[in-house]
Amino acid sequence: MRKSAAIVVAPRPKDDQDRVDKLKGLNILDTEKEEQFEEITRLVKSMLKVPISIIGLVDKERVFFKSIVGMEAKQAPRDDTFCSWIVYNKSVLNVKNAEAEENFAQLPCVRDLNVRSYLGVPLVTKDGFVLGSLCGIDTEEREFGDSEVAALNNFASILVSLMEMRALNLSLKEQRELGEFDIDIVVKDNDRLLMAVNMMKEGYVQWNVERKVVFVNDSFSKITGISTRESKELKGIDFFFSQQTLEEDRKRLEEGFDVSELIEMELVSPRREGEDFKNLIVFQTLFNNKGQKTGYSCIFKDVSELRRLEEQLEMERKRDELKKRSFFDEEENPPCKHRKLRN
Repeated sequence: MRKSAAIVVAPRPKDDQDRVDKLKGLNILDTEKEEQFEEITRLVKSMLKVPISIIGLVDKERVFFKSIVGMEAKQAPRDDTFCSWIVYNKSVLNVKNAEAEENFAQLPCVRDLNVRSYLGVPLVTKDGFVLGSLCGIDTEEREFGDSEVAALNNFASILVSLMEMRALNLSLKEQRELGEFDIDIVVKDNDRLLMAVNMMKEGYVQWNVERKVVFVNDSFSKITGISTRESKELKGIDFFFSQQTLEEDRKRLEEGFDVSELIEMELVSPRREGEDFKNLIVFQTLFNNKGQKTGYSCIFKDVSELRRLEEQLEMERKRDELKKRSFFDEEENPPCKHRKLRN
């Protein structure tokens, strides 16, 4: 009986213990499903047109699946995953046919679950630690393009921001629940939260329950052109709407104030003293530890350049198809060569 080859194990990065400590400090391992993360994996599944999408967080010896769609699992041994290679290389992993690659051919998901193609991007914190990956998985051999990698990286960036803000909000909530808390710790955590939000490349805006804007980060002003001072006069969400915004998009986003579910969508938004931009938005309702609504928040990102790249790649793909079609037409129906008749 033929023995199956051993799994090729990804080496541990030199900073692995610090990386694991960073992950544990976010207090997200072994937590229940949360809609803001479930929605991201659903979007990735739809965007990449794959049967499986996963947010995998790499612990010391296992990968915890914070969110997974397309299959049932809570975790997997670290050495049995594609994700371990992303943590080691700190870069995108794009696999066309896992069965044909030595590093992946013997992974249980490839050998037993018929996984063939994989696209995963690292979840990188602002201080450079790779917490895990956001990925799409297919059971068919396929090649993922540059636009798909760029789109997945966009979602990964938003995802890390959500995780870091979640951890800081959780820390503040725990302090409040203690009743008698150390004011120095609360002030420090508030400062950390503000610092983290202001370091985000994505724009961030927060409203109170009366829908009045109470906070924006630096990137909000850079993307929209609306200054921090001007933002204090804003109410509602009209500043995200331009003449190019579709009415259905406007209605869907405005509904975010009336429903408790997280909303992720893309629309065309205005920019002061500049052209409108393609805006990828994650909008959610905020609650306190008693389940009472305290306001609303939104993370958004200018994805105009990404969409231009996608359109360019699509045009190039269509040109290539036309060239191939023209070539095969000539092969099947070669042009007639007429001899010149002599008089």
